[in-house]
Amino acid sequence: MKRKEIITSGVLILLFSLTFVTTANAETTWGFEVDKNYVYELEKLTILETPFHYEFRDEARMRIVFNDFNDTGYSYNSYNDTHLLAETSTVFLPVEVDNETTVVMPLGLPIALPLAIGEIPDYLDYFGQMVDETNILPLLGDFMANISEYMDLTYLNVYSIYDSSYLSLKLDLFAPTVNETVLTELVGGMDAGEIPIQLPTNITDLELNVTLAFDATTGLFDSLVIDLDSLSTDAYATVTDFDIDVKYALYKPSEPEPTTTVSYGWIIPIAVAILFSSSLFSRKRK
Repeated sequence: MKRKEIITSGVLILLFSLTFVTTANAETTWGFEVDKNYVYELEKLTILETPFHYEFRDEARMRIVFNDFNDTGYSYNSYNDTHLLAETSTVFLPVEVDNETTVVMPLGLPIALPLAIGEIPDYLDYFGQMVDETNILPLLGDFMANISEYMDLTYLNVYSIYDSSYLSLKLDLFAPTVNETVLTELVGGMDAGEIPIQLPTNITDLELNVTLAFDATTGLFDSLVIDLDSLSTDAYATVTDFDIDVKYALYKPSEPEPTTTVSYGWIIPIAVAILFSSSLFSRKRK
């Protein structure tokens, strides 16, 4: 598999692992457009304060085109810079979570959430409340399922923030000690030498914050932000900061600079008034 395809597939896998909950089967309101290109880019990848996103930006870029939608879901194609990666569909169906509770969840990668679905008038609010109430975040796949194997976890909080701009699904955790294999899992399948930095194997005081945001107006996946702060100790017992920052987000063209238009229409009536008053004044003096 080529290096570009590995990295692009890795982004897809990461996004796919961010699958959560959704539902419906009645009238549904969607906020995206069919046959429009939605481009996602790696805006930030910083390790030990060294930026790497310029190196991987082209390879991590992904283009999404929605083909169609109905009352229960949608289909879309994903592309990298050169070719079609996958033809995918996502459906929102009622799922029974216990004998008394049924929730509407997305089956498949939720590149977009419905704005309203069935008897749920505000699905983003519904989705956020579901996250708050269950406090379960299967967003990181096997990593979260087997988190005790990676680190001595002392704090984990999963919650949502919903306002007029975004629905943000958030995960915060802290671990005083981390298994040395955690970096292998975080860095993934990158080839040796692609990142010319000596990665530490002894990590402590790890604080991880993950934010997955959906646009409140369109329901589109907007961004994934990962902030990892920790300490590392080398063979000489020297303690240094070890930080990783990642942002993968929908490309948004820069807003054009506002231009100030100066109107000189007021000059003419003022000039006429001045000339008129001057003529009157000169007549009086004669």
